[in-house]
Amino acid sequence: MDAGVFIKSFIETEIPQWPCPSCQKGILMLSEKSFHYFETAATKREMNSDYFEAEWTQYVFTGVLSCNICEESVVFSGDGGVEQDYEHDEQHSGSHFYRFFTPRYFYPPVPIIRIPASEKVPDDVTSLLTKSFGVVLV
Repeated sequence: MDAGVFIKSFIETEIPQWPCPSCQKGILMLSEKSFHYFETAATKREMNSDYFEAEWTQYVFTGVLSCNICEESVVFSGDGGVEQDYEHDEQHSGSHFYRFFTPRYFYPPVPIIRIPASEKVPDDVTSLLTKSFGVVLV
């Protein structure tokens, strides 16, 4: 499993392929109309200032993911912001802003690593590891 998918930011139209916590075979897909983001109080306070830059925008978000195989539902949330992207090709030149989001929490927890299915890993350790997968620290 690629643990790198858990430390990447994403844009709303390109959700990473997180594994299902229930069947561990399916991929979690964004449930229709479940993704919501909101500007933080600091952003709302400052955004009408003359000196405010779009890249200073901060968001919090929440959404629901659904497994494409077993239909498990997973709630996730985190924070986000705005970045500027520059285009330089033969037909376009310029820049545009886009929103990005970073997950910080999943429930039920999404498996970050595979825990060996052997008797060498005690059940209480497996349980604690699984619970820890819900919080993504980046």
